Amino acid sequence: MSPLIARTHRVPIIIAPALLTLPALLVAIPATASPASAHTDLVGSTPAAGDRVARAPGTVELVFSEDVSPDLAAVVLSVGSRQLGRLPVSQGRSTDTLLADSSALAVPDASSTTPWQVRFRVTSVDGHPIEGAVEFSVAAAPSTSSPSSPSSPSPEVSANTAAPQDEAGAGAVSSAPDAIPAAQESAAGLPIAAALVVVVLALPLLLVVGARRLRARRAPSGESTS
Repeated sequence: MSPLIARTHRVPIIIAPALLTLPALLVAIPATASPASAHTDLVGSTPAAGDRVARAPGTVELVFSEDVSPDLAAVVLSVGSRQLGRLPVSQGRSTDTLLADSSALAVPDASSTTPWQVRFRVTSVDGHPIEGAVEFSVAAAPSTSSPSSPSSPSPEVSANTAAPQDEAGAGAVSSAPDAIPAAQESAAGLPIAAALVVVVLALPLLLVVGARRLRARRAPSGESTS
């Protein structure tokens, strides 16, 4: 056999294994490229979906499977049946976390447990948009007013209110002894005043009687008094 014929028979034998492995390479290439082209997903949140928290959270944390930018994110808050508006978004503790500030909106107090819904639209660093929502519930705000009930006055108030009465009673008792001598003096003064009046009225009569008796003694015994 000539050398040229031998070479032509060896070429298909060498190329055949390469042709058999080509389909396997074509299948393996998309398989290895699929993780790099996977979309970003929400992997967690605080509060978590389905939670029931005791009070309204000041921030809502969203954690994604890849890096996200707050400049390419929009978060909207709905409480009950009302959509309150868009929340400010900032970068969280890592590049795959976003923080939505729910304290920026005036959330009305509710009398019962109220559902919250945080809807988000985020564009990942590879340019894929992501949309979703986290729903949880917030318990009713505690009432600040307590039911009215009759309350007994405190001992201090009772003592203060009773003090004027005690002072008034003490004043009445202390003034009573002073009033008794005054009444006695007035009662004793009445006979004295009456006696003085009698003396004043009887004094002229006594003077006239005394003068007549004095004249009768001085007159002579033989003369008749005229």
